[in-house]
Amino acid sequence: VDWLYTRINIDGEELDLAKVKFSNFKRTLDLRNATLKREFVWTTSKNKQLRITFLRFTNIVNTAMGCQRVIFEPLNFSGEVKICSGLDFDTIYELAAGWDQTQGTGSS
Repeated sequence: VDWLYTRINIDGEELDLAKVKFSNFKRTLDLRNATLKREFVWTTSKNKQLRITFLRFTNIVNTAMGCQRVIFEPLNFSGEVKICSGLDFDTIYELAAGWDQTQGTGSS
């Protein structure tokens, strides 16, 4: 399950780091507060700039609990940002060579 499923749109343009222009990418692991922070500036095709910060943590006592906070800071525009988040149960992870998650077994 992908518990970090998040889709962000501005003017119908969806954020996809493999396809869009972004800058000032920074990732910080804070062991004292047990948080992972990821931030960057997204420049859309219409040159709108949006700083996006993701702050994530999981609970060491209740390991089934994970939280994500998303902060938007428009740098050169005023407008609407759409976000859709949830749980994606269709995600398949390749954990190791030969592992078939759909069958629950590895190949020999």
